[in-house]
Amino acid sequence: MSSEKEKKIIDTLLNIEDFKEIEVRVDDTDLMQVVHGNKYLNYFDDGFISFITKLNKNVGELTRKGIVFPVRKVEIEYLNSATFFNDIV
Repeated sequence: MSSEKEKKIIDTLLNIEDFKEIEVRVDDTDLMQVVHGNKYLNYFDDGFISFITKLNKNVGELTRKGIVFPVRKVEIEYLNSATFFNDIV
């Protein structure tokens, strides 16, 4: 693939907006109902599936075709903790 075509694909992907609301599961949290840091990558995976779906693609189908999505780098900046609050007391 030419570098120009690759740049165009990357630019297109970077300009796609997607939003995925994630429900915090109680088993993702500690005793203070704060999501444990190692659980955020699971949420990223949920977002990735949402993004690929928005492209009208199926991750399972792409994987069967030999197209894989390795994680090369993860950088997380915590601005605020995700929490689980259950209104039933």
